[in-house]
Amino acid sequence: MAIESVLVGYLERGEPYDVMCFGGIDDLLQKGSEAGASMMPELFIDMVLPYRKENAAAVELFVADVVEQVEDDLSLLDVSSRLTRFRILGHDASRRVFTRFLNVFADRNRSYSQRRAALRGAYLSALGNDRYLTRLTSRILELEDDARPDPRLLVDAAKIAGLLWSIRGGGDDLVDFLKAFEDSEGCEDQIKLELGLVELGKALQSVDRDVAVGHFKGSRTYFRDAYALKDNRYEAKSFSVAIDILVDFFEGGEHTALRSSASDLWESAFAYQAHVAASNDDPVLGSLFAQASAFTTMAHRLVKLTESFSEVGWLHPIDVIQGQLLVAYTACWFPRGTEPVFPPRSEPPLSMVF
Repeated sequence: MAIESVLVGYLERGEPYDVMCFGGIDDLLQKGSEAGASMMPELFIDMVLPYRKENAAAVELFVADVVEQVEDDLSLLDVSSRLTRFRILGHDASRRVFTRFLNVFADRNRSYSQRRAALRGAYLSALGNDRYLTRLTSRILELEDDARPDPRLLVDAAKIAGLLWSIRGGGDDLVDFLKAFEDSEGCEDQIKLELGLVELGKALQSVDRDVAVGHFKGSRTYFRDAYALKDNRYEAKSFSVAIDILVDFFEGGEHTALRSSASDLWESAFAYQAHVAASNDDPVLGSLFAQASAFTTMAHRLVKLTESFSEVGWLHPIDVIQGQLLVAYTACWFPRGTEPVFPPRSEPPLSMVF
């Protein structure tokens, strides 16, 4: 009996199942292609993953066999999401998985949902491999050659471009790609957000006062534009308000509007927290919950500071803002389980530099 039929039977009866229901782990590992062509390939991957420690090479090749056969958009998405749980280390298996996802993403005849799922898979399977990251970057840049690129796909490509920029430690090619589409209808707000994060990353990396302030101002402009384009971009508003307060301190402002600005940040931070709570945290694109928490923590601490501002030095608010901006930035761009090429600089703190 086909393994798909066996699995469907167990699911319909609501009975538990494991590899022994399919002849044991050794038999199932020989049927990766059949599992990939089934309606639920991700469930077969779930069954074999616990055996990866004892039989890593065979399990990884099974996953490669599955990936090469998957066509359905939802299955592509489910299978790609499994790659957040482990990294394929074998050369042959990793090459096959990455190549399959990359080819589906690059195929203009595929549907948007297929290409979107494949883009996620290509990104996840490229992590830790500079050559794969470079190939994925090239494929994303090729979207500029499309006569009429799908705005929905550009939104997803912009998110991955931002991730690639952070992981690779920069790259003018990816920034140029984002700027090429920043006024494209249907994706402007996401691209403005990514460009704001690029500028914020540069500011957090800088130890030169004037350079850092310039990047902070640039990021503030992009974040403001993103919020203006889409009024539920509460993360963009939170970033812009926080940076506005920070720049005011750096430029020697009177800080008379600190209480009002802190209140604005409080409102936008909690609006973003509510928005995130109503959506799904995406392990591919970073932890939105951690980002929302950073904003609310920042807002809470700043509101407390405004109650006794005369008793504290101006360096304290800067430390609060810089520290939480760092958390929010990191949570937004660095997926759980990965490390950037260069982590956002936290030493020396910007309050010492300025």
